[in-house]
Amino acid sequence: MFLGLVITFTYIAFVWLIFFKLKLLRFTKPWIAVSVVFGLHLLLIFLIGLRFVTPYTKHAKVVQHTIQLIPRLPNPTLVTEVLVEANEPVKKGQPLFQFDRRPYQYQVDSLKAQLAQAKQNYLELKASLDAADATVAEARAKKIALQATLEAATASVAKARAEQESLKSSLDGAKASLAKAKESMAYAKEAMQISETVKEDNPGAISALRYDQAVTHLKETKAAVDLAQANVKKAETDYELEAVAEINVAVANEARARAAAGPEADAAITVAVANQTKARLEYEAQIDGENTEVAQFEAELAEAQYYLDNTTMVAPADGYLFNLQVQEGMVAGIIRVGAIASFVVDADRYVLAPYTQEQLKWVKPEQPVELAMDLYPGQIFKGTVSEVWQGSGVGQMLPSGRLPKFHPLPPEMPQTMFAVQIKLDVENESMFPIGTQGAAAIYTSQGGWAALRRIGIRAYTWGNWLYPLDL
Repeated sequence: MFLGLVITFTYIAFVWLIFFKLKLLRFTKPWIAVSVVFGLHLLLIFLIGLRFVTPYTKHAKVVQHTIQLIPRLPNPTLVTEVLVEANEPVKKGQPLFQFDRRPYQYQVDSLKAQLAQAKQNYLELKASLDAADATVAEARAKKIALQATLEAATASVAKARAEQESLKSSLDGAKASLAKAKESMAYAKEAMQISETVKEDNPGAISALRYDQAVTHLKETKAAVDLAQANVKKAETDYELEAVAEINVAVANEARARAAAGPEADAAITVAVANQTKARLEYEAQIDGENTEVAQFEAELAEAQYYLDNTTMVAPADGYLFNLQVQEGMVAGIIRVGAIASFVVDADRYVLAPYTQEQLKWVKPEQPVELAMDLYPGQIFKGTVSEVWQGSGVGQMLPSGRLPKFHPLPPEMPQTMFAVQIKLDVENESMFPIGTQGAAAIYTSQGGWAALRRIGIRAYTWGNWLYPLDL
C-alpha cells in the first residue's frame, strides 16, 4: 500500500513538474491521454490490493435455520386450536397447534383393550401348555397301566391253559377211577354170582353173613361206579366247556389289552405330544423375552400413543412462526402437501456472503469481518469468518444415463461464486431478521489496504441513508 502511494504521488509530482512547473513539454491531448492511461494503470495497484487483501461484497445475507412444520399424523386431522400468534417469540416445547384428539384417543383405548386381551390369552396359553403336559403324562401313565393289564391278561391266559391241563389230568384220573370202580364192580358181581350159585346148590355151604357181605360189596362197587361216572362227566364238562370258555375269555381279554396297550396307547401319546408341542410353540413364541402377540399390540399401542401425543404440535426450538396461515377448522394431514407453517429458529444464525473465487485466495477462518447491514444505515457490525464453503451447485453432476457435455459459459453469464459463512459478534442476534442483507468486508491482514476498505464500507453504510432514492 505504501509503495503504491509513493509511486502514485511521485508520478503526479513528475507530471506537474514537467508540464506545469518547468514547462519542458506542452500538455497536449496526446500527452493528456498518455498521462491518464498511465495513471489508471497505477490505480490498478489499489484495485488489486483491495480485491485480494480485503475481499468485499454487497450481497451478504443473514441466514437462519427454518423448520417446516409438518403434522406427524397418519390421517387428515382437524385443527381445533391455534395456540400462538405470528412473529411472537416462543420457547422450545411450547404448544403451537392442537389437532382433534378424538380419533387417536379411540385408537389408543381400543389397543389398550386388545393388549389386555392378549395378556389374558398369554395366561391361557400357559394353562393350555400345563394341561397338554398333564395329558401327555396321563397318556404315558395309562400306557404303563395298560401294559400291566396286558401282562396280567397274558398271565390269565397262561393260568387258564394251566388249569385246562390240570382239568385234563383230573379227567384222566376220573376215568381211571371209573375203570377201577367198574373192575371192582365186575369182581363184586362175579363174587355175588358165585355166592348165589353156591347158595342154590348147597344152602349150607355159605353163611348168610358172607352172602350179605357179597351183596353189600356189590352195591358199594356199583355206587362207586356211579360216583366215578359222575366225576368223569363233571371232569369232561370242566375240561371241554368251562376250561375252553375260560381260555377264550382270557385270550379275548389279552387281545383287547394288547390292542389298548399298543397302537391305541401309542396313538393317544402321539396326539397328546403333538398337542403339547403346539401349546409349547404358541406359549414360547416370543421376541426379546415377550409373547409375540403381546409385543405386537404393545408396539401398535406405542405407535397410537405417539400419534395421540403429536395431536399437540410443539415448538421444536426457541424461535417464532413466520407468515402464520393456519386457522381453526382447517384440515391438516396427508391430504395437504408440505408444511402448514415455517418455524424460524433463533439460535445459530449467521451471515452468508458470496465472493468470486479469486477473492478467496487468502481468506481463512477466524479472520475479522466488518458488516454494513442495510437495515441499520450508518452502523458497522463486527464478525469473524467461520468457514469458506468448499464448492457450489455448479460443480454438481446428477446421476444420469447421458454423458456430460462441456461448454464454456458465455461472457454475459456471471462468474461462479463461493460462499463465506460469517459469525456475528453481537449479543442480541434477534436484531438481524432472516434475510437481512448488506455489505461484508473480510480483512485478511491489517494496514493501508484495510484502512482504505474501512473507508469504503463506511461510505456504503452512510450512503444507505439516501440510497436507494424513493423520490
